[in-house]
Amino acid sequence: MDMPSRKKMSLWLVMIGLLVKKLHFKAEGTSVASKQVAGSIESPQRDWKEIYLKDKKVGYTVSLIKPFDGGYLVQEEVFLRLNLMGLASGVYTATQCQVDDNFLLKSFNFSMSSGVVRFNLTGKVEGDELVLQSARGKAKRTQRIKLSAPPMMGSCVGYFLKSRKIGVGEEFKVPIFDPSTTAQKEAIVKVVARDPITINRIKYNAYRLETEMWGKVLTSWVDESGTTLKEKGFMGFTIVKSSAAAAPLDMDEQGEVDFYDAASISVEKKLAEPSRVNYLKLQVDGLSRASLDPDVLGGGRQRFHEGTLEISRESLPSRAPYTIPYPDLADGMKPFLKSEFNIESDEKEIIEKARAISASEKNPLKVSKRLSTWVYHHLDKRP
Repeated sequence: MDMPSRKKMSLWLVMIGLLVKKLHFKAEGTSVASKQVAGSIESPQRDWKEIYLKDKKVGYTVSLIKPFDGGYLVQEEVFLRLNLMGLASGVYTATQCQVDDNFLLKSFNFSMSSGVVRFNLTGKVEGDELVLQSARGKAKRTQRIKLSAPPMMGSCVGYFLKSRKIGVGEEFKVPIFDPSTTAQKEAIVKVVARDPITINRIKYNAYRLETEMWGKVLTSWVDESGTTLKEKGFMGFTIVKSSAAAAPLDMDEQGEVDFYDAASISVEKKLAEPSRVNYLKLQVDGLSRASLDPDVLGGGRQRFHEGTLEISRESLPSRAPYTIPYPDLADGMKPFLKSEFNIESDEKEIIEKARAISASEKNPLKVSKRLSTWVYHHLDKRP
């Protein structure tokens, strides 16, 4: 697989994880407090949902749950067709997970395909760790991630609610885990009100649930039986309850809505020559509810204060205090350079290409400039 394809695959994985709150593993796990014991689902159930972006239908999902080995087997398939920078792209994901009788994860298998790109990720809970294994051809990569609580797949949260009675005023504490950053954070799902809602010409007096995540409020509506009727998530995506007959129909084949246009943050002023800008000052709105670490926006070469973000171009030193190879005797750089999922820094092709670009140069300043210049000019800037 070439470098652009790898970047494309990584982009899709991140995108799929953010687009739809409950689709597949979603790069997240959830865990409900032990006192919130689930009821039971006695027979197999299948659900169909339609996915909309800015009121245009761009996909659908089909999920299945059935009793299995003292718990449940949950399967979910996602079909998406999006327009990205003018290019129509199709994505298919499939997830199968085995959970216990409280819907807590035991193991899962996730696969994704988009064009010629194929990706597979499996996971298994072992004690307080989640063991992840990705595969590309015959090559396999394993990573162990420490869990703060027993995880629940995002696709199982709906079934947890479906197995029990909920009421206005209830709250569910949900530890959210993101393997891409190995960060874990507790979110709170609140049953806030009863709302009249019409889905497929049927009127419901639904429960409205709200979950704050990454500074955004995700809203969903469920009926008396706990069935999810509608969800409004990130970047204009909405999921609506459907049927086997209707879910695959009337997809937006023309790509009238471009995902990048829908998800991008517009600015009022265009930079004429961005390569010559040394200082940038931006007024940013919408971060008041975001639970961001102050060091994320206000550290290093940038400063964030009272809605204003200032960014200064980093000045490189005239000479480096060392030559290549760097004498990292105490292994202090290893945590920053180690390979991770979707950052495959130890891949043979990447190492060989980096060495070829660097050639025999020993000056790290010149090497860093060569590498960044090569990446800028040779990697396709497209989905």
